[in-house]
Amino acid sequence: MSSAEKTALLNFVDSCRGFLDVHAATETFSNRLDYLDLLGGYFNGHPWHQTKTIDVVDPGDRLVAFFGGWFGTDDGTYQISDFN
Repeated sequence: MSSAEKTALLNFVDSCRGFLDVHAATETFSNRLDYLDLLGGYFNGHPWHQTKTIDVVDPGDRLVAFFGGWFGTDDGTYQISDFN
């Protein structure tokens, strides 16, 4: 992304629109403190992989209904520092 596109993303979120961070989001734009503040933490290591079980809090929500009550994934764990 260009600097203008990164700024546009931050402005989009600042105007009360949505943002969902997924895999490796804290490693993205690691030199942009305003972006990392948006995420609420900073990447601090990638120490291991493991199988995780994710509970779906509201399986009736149409965005996640296809998962049922839970799903599993084998993925790397991202340590986050200064997480709030």
